[in-house]
Amino acid sequence: MGKLTSLKPHLSAYEISEKLKASSGTQRRRWLVIWNALVESREARQIALHTGLSVSTVHHLV
Repeated sequence: MGKLTSLKPHLSAYEISEKLKASSGTQRRRWLVIWNALVESREARQIALHTGLSVSTVHHLV
C-alpha cells in the first residue's frame, strides 16, 4: 500500500465545494482532486481512478 495523498487546508472545505459548484469541465476535475485529497485522504492512484486523471496530474495538483 502506498502513501496516502493529503494536503494542508489552505481553503476550507466550504470554499472548495463552492469552487466545485462554480466550475465545469477540466477545472471541475482539478477541484475534485483537491476535494478528495482534503476530505478523504487516499492514495493518488485511487484519486486518479476516481477523477479520470493520471497519477502524475494528481501529484502535480496536490
